Amino acid sequence: MIWCSVNVYFTYLLTYCFCCRLQLRAPLVRLYQEVEVFRHRAISDTAMTVHRMEAARTEYRGALMWMKDISEELDPDTSKQLQKFRMVLTSLLISE
Repeated sequence: MIWCSVNVYFTYLLTYCFCCRLQLRAPLVRLYQEVEVFRHRAISDTAMTVHRMEAARTEYRGALMWMKDISEELDPDTSKQLQKFRMVLTSLLISE
């Protein structure tokens, strides 16, 4: 007789736990999906930011090299070369 009542309680307990797990499954799946979407967007945003930063750095370094080449060729006595140097300097300051 005792064995039968323990078996009934055990069956009731298993059924209750199963129902609780079913109720929790949908919110947990949704949370998992939202975390995955956030993770993928964060990775793609970071990759895009790094790509833009590398492009800006390459452009800035190119402008610095151009300014260096122009400054080595600069003869202060010639106003045309001085204007060219100022133009390069201005474009470098704008690209920063």
